[in-house]
Amino acid sequence: MEAFDWLPFLQKFSALLLEDDMCNLQEHGVCQMPEDAHHRGYMGFPGATEQQISATEARLGIRLPPSYYTFLQASNGWEEMGPSFPGRLWPVEQVEWLRVRSQEVIDIWGTSHLSLAEHLAYQGSDDGALYFNGAYMQNCLEVSSWGDACMVFLCPEVTTAEGEWECWKLASWYPGVARYPSFQAWMVESCLQLQREVR
Repeated sequence: MEAFDWLPFLQKFSALLLEDDMCNLQEHGVCQMPEDAHHRGYMGFPGATEQQISATEARLGIRLPPSYYTFLQASNGWEEMGPSFPGRLWPVEQVEWLRVRSQEVIDIWGTSHLSLAEHLAYQGSDDGALYFNGAYMQNCLEVSSWGDACMVFLCPEVTTAEGEWECWKLASWYPGVARYPSFQAWMVESCLQLQREVR
């Protein structure tokens, strides 16, 4: 599988987010992006080193999925993106199991049970946010803070042949979780969604 070129993508996504925030400022008099991101003109950070990523993998006892790993190499975390997005994407040192930091999320949304085949059948469908195996949340990796009642985590129970983990976006306005085949797929779709709104 060809490697995804994160840096130009993140620069484009940053520009869209900051442009949208400036429109919000003009219309409503409020900025929702961090002031520092406006000053830098970028929502990202310097990339994580191999040592930083390896230390987190050793702490968690896992190998991070490829697209998330390469994202961290390009930007070690990401600023909070505003309404309809999760909070800040954690730098690699702060990534943690969902059950360790957010057990209440599992208690509320993690009660449904489906087979893997049923779970996969609904991935990407209109009903995907309603039909999912909530029991998988016990082993999910929290990669963001709460934003506008929204957060993102990765599910190692559902993987692709390339080693990608399913990416879950949980939001208070969903009946469950929106699911994407990888972290990269979620980021790309988020950028496209914003592009449609801004343009």
